[in-house]
Amino acid sequence: MPSTAILVSPLEGYRLWAESWDNDPSPIVALESRFLAPRLGDLRGKLFLDVACGTGRWLLEAQARGAAVLVLDLCPEMLLRAQAKPPIAHRLARADARRLPVPDGCADTVLCALSLGHIPPADTVVRELARAVRPGGWLIVTDFHPQAARQ
Repeated sequence: MPSTAILVSPLEGYRLWAESWDNDPSPIVALESRFLAPRLGDLRGKLFLDVACGTGRWLLEAQARGAAVLVLDLCPEMLLRAQAKPPIAHRLARADARRLPVPDGCADTVLCALSLGHIPPADTVVRELARAVRPGGWLIVTDFHPQAARQ
C-alpha cells in the first residue's frame, strides 16, 4: 500500500523537529557551517543578531568569538531548545522575521541562516534584515538552492 505524505507548514515542521534538531545531522547544515564559520571573523564588541535562529547554533559560535548576541525565532519549540544553552539563555525572543522587534541599525552583523525560503515573502524579510544592520555592518543570508527548495 502506498504511503500518504502529510504536508505541514514550515513552522509546524520545525515544531516537530525541534526536539531532535541538535542531534540530527544535516549535510546542508554541515556544508553551510564549513563555508560560513571561517568568514565570520573577530566579533569582539559587536552585536550579532540571528533571525530565525532555531536552537541557537550560530549564536554559540558568535558568542565564542566575542559578540554580544540576540536570537529571534518564531518557533517556540526551537527557542525552548536554545534557552537550554546557558550562554544564550537570556538573549532570546519570539519574533516574526517579517516584523523584527529591533531598532533600525541596531546590529553589527545580522544573520538569517537556511530560513529565508520558509518565510514568504522573501523581499519583506530581506528588507527587515537590512533595516536591522548598522551602516557598514554585515547582512548574511544563507538558504537552499531554488532547485532543492522545489524538491
